[in-house]
Amino acid sequence: MFSSRKRIPLYLAASTVVVVLVVIAMLSSGRRWFGAARHDRIRSLAVLPLHNLSGDPQQEYFSDGMTDELITDLAKVSGLRVTSHTSVERYKELKRPLPEIGRELGVDAIVEGSIMRSTDRVRITAQLIDAHSDQHVWAESYERDARDVLGLQGEVAQEIASRIGIKLTAGEQTSLAGKREVDPAAHESYLKGSFYFNRLNCGDFETALKYYQEAVAKDPTFAPAYSGISETYFYLADWRCWPQATFAKVEPAALKAVELDPNYGEAHASVAELAFSHYWNWAHAGEEFSKALQLDPNNAGILSSYAIYLISTGRQEAALSEMLKALQRDPVSVYYWVAQCYEKKKMPDAAIAAYLKSMAHLPAEVKNRRIAYQKHGLPGYWHADRQFRQRSNRENDPVMEAMYFAHMGDKNRSLEQLNLAYQQHCDGMQFLNIEPVYDDLRDDPRFKEILSKLRL
Repeated sequence: MFSSRKRIPLYLAASTVVVVLVVIAMLSSGRRWFGAARHDRIRSLAVLPLHNLSGDPQQEYFSDGMTDELITDLAKVSGLRVTSHTSVERYKELKRPLPEIGRELGVDAIVEGSIMRSTDRVRITAQLIDAHSDQHVWAESYERDARDVLGLQGEVAQEIASRIGIKLTAGEQTSLAGKREVDPAAHESYLKGSFYFNRLNCGDFETALKYYQEAVAKDPTFAPAYSGISETYFYLADWRCWPQATFAKVEPAALKAVELDPNYGEAHASVAELAFSHYWNWAHAGEEFSKALQLDPNNAGILSSYAIYLISTGRQEAALSEMLKALQRDPVSVYYWVAQCYEKKKMPDAAIAAYLKSMAHLPAEVKNRRIAYQKHGLPGYWHADRQFRQRSNRENDPVMEAMYFAHMGDKNRSLEQLNLAYQQHCDGMQFLNIEPVYDDLRDDPRFKEILSKLRL
């Protein structure tokens, strides 16, 4: 569930010239940076959204959730690079030839399939297709009792690894084969929670929290649901949907997930994100990110968040290494970074093109922002951005307001908002030292004082 799109703050910019130039070079190279794939050696793949065969659109949460969980299981295989759910979800509506999708994502193979659920049975049909030749490599159907749905996903992941000649480590075999049974009702509530969480707005966060809490009420030993509760509390507070005191509920839920499953890396990542973005405890954040990556080294969301942490604390070389790993698994998440770099280099058309790509999951807003830019340039774009935030019925975020006024050239009002953000411990302050939008403020003593208080 730990998604890079969700975790990378919307105001995050490119941090250093070296990181951004490498990223731009990779994007413009047609993703040759993944390495030329050999048709007889599959070491990277993407799982396209599983088709919902129920005929009921209300069951989409189930097929979406099962896709995400299969991706998570495959990502545990160290010899395999798996594209994140964030980067593949657009292909649910966007129909393209598989070789074209393979080229866009830079993968050797594609997994596609379908899912059908009856009252107490789940059936998955999956096929593995060579992304270069469009030839089928393998296909199989699996059916299990609904209580064994986690084991079913693990079996599919093991079979795919076996078919492409990857030998699992002992730990990977244990992780995939040793899946516990789960109460079907609890699992269903969990998947509904994830479905609503991924819609990324205050009302749906509240709905997600309700379903996650239902899941733990039905199965108090289900660690992923506690992790979902933790992450939802984080976003309810971080997006200012609920009072800032909500942050205090994030860590207890994450620690409960760790207690139930010590190998659950996403829970450690939640603790790390809280320490990094709210408490500004750089050392504790680093410790928890390290634990998370030891347990879940291929998770694109955790890799991205850790890279951002390294960038913010001045370790650009290490950050670049981690970001390259993340980009191989989640190519879509880079566009906001690239846009910020282009804007700083005074290339507005290129900046807007990248900004709009970063918002592909919001097609109506993409159209609105494009029109605003065409009519009024970059100020129009950022004014539309502010209006979008105001329409979401969230309390004003001082960091976003500071960025807005900086974009508009109003230094005094930007600094006023930054001081307010410091007082409120707002997420985003950890990026002050690297955000290009603040470049015109860096010589101002008031800005330097804020940096000093942040220990940046």
